[in-house]
Amino acid sequence: MIGLVRFFKRLSHTFCPILLSAILLSLWGCLAIYNASVKFDSPEDYTLKQVIWLGVSILTSIAISKIHIKRFLEFIPWLYAVGVTSLVAVIFFGQSINHMRGWFHTDYFSIQPSEFCKPFFCLFICWYYRYLLDEEEKEANRFLKLIMGAAPVLILLALQPDFGTLLIFLLCFLVIYWTHGGSGKFILWSAAGLLPLIGGVLYRFPYVYRRLEGFLDPEKYATSSGFHLLQLERAIASGGLWGRSFGKGLWSEGYLPLTHNDSIFASFCESLGFIGGFLLIAIFTGALYLAFRKSKSMANDLYGFSIFALVFCLVIQAYVHICVNVQLLPPTGITLPFISYGGSSLLSSFIIVGLCKSIIRSEEMDLLESDESRKVEPLRENVDS
Repeated sequence: MIGLVRFFKRLSHTFCPILLSAILLSLWGCLAIYNASVKFDSPEDYTLKQVIWLGVSILTSIAISKIHIKRFLEFIPWLYAVGVTSLVAVIFFGQSINHMRGWFHTDYFSIQPSEFCKPFFCLFICWYYRYLLDEEEKEANRFLKLIMGAAPVLILLALQPDFGTLLIFLLCFLVIYWTHGGSGKFILWSAAGLLPLIGGVLYRFPYVYRRLEGFLDPEKYATSSGFHLLQLERAIASGGLWGRSFGKGLWSEGYLPLTHNDSIFASFCESLGFIGGFLLIAIFTGALYLAFRKSKSMANDLYGFSIFALVFCLVIQAYVHICVNVQLLPPTGITLPFISYGGSSLLSSFIIVGLCKSIIRSEEMDLLESDESRKVEPLRENVDS
């Protein structure tokens, strides 16, 4: 009986609320993927692959959560270098899809290196800025060095070109800098400096300009760049307040492109309506709020900044995906974490979950060691016999 109690106690520590919530959300995502792929020839294939990736992701997350976060921070420059190397390799050896060279393809699965760079990019920027705060006195120099540290990944993403993922990395960079007490004027100068680059992108990549045209006036380009946006709008409207239920989507099963990844939120809303979509938004917003509160309560500032940056990376990706689906942003090709089909995205999300759990566990261990070091053994008086 005692052994059984210990087993369940260890199980509760392993499947903590963070990991358990991620698993439940991912299972919900598997159901949404099956619903979104009903019109495909073999809809169960997509769901089965996602379930397999989910199993791999859970084991990876558990393994990462058992490692002290200090070990990751010690090797974070090397992990970051590996991520940069993978982005270089995919430009030369990856397969091009929809004007973008961002995947390694095999006969069985595809890998998107930029997904795996996200957690280690956030950790690296947090670690590097903390280092600069100790070493560099001038804020302008700190900001310049921080940009130089982030530049390799940002430039390589632009060269793929993967502007949706680039947007996520930029937002994470700016939020990390801002939450560390960075200056707002440097952020504004950087935004102003990006304007000429945006103009160059629109000139160099005509398909980006066409997407922007379709976003601004989808009715005018209803048969080309505006088609996808119109179907997103109609799919969400078709769901109404309560939805049509799973497997009964009218637009998702007949007209909506990429229902299992880029458009999964619209497909989700058609099945579960405004209520289901609102609940999903509330889950991600609640996760960000809890991460913010947890970061404020941590004794180690680097741990606190890191856990907030990691969760922000997931949540801002979810927000961008949702904003595209409700036509607040032009199409970006960004997946919805835990929900969209894709092994790289799912595994990357669970790596972030594992790192968050590692940070919380490491904080508890550090505090316990600190308390034990303060204990003073009582003096023993020598008594002559």
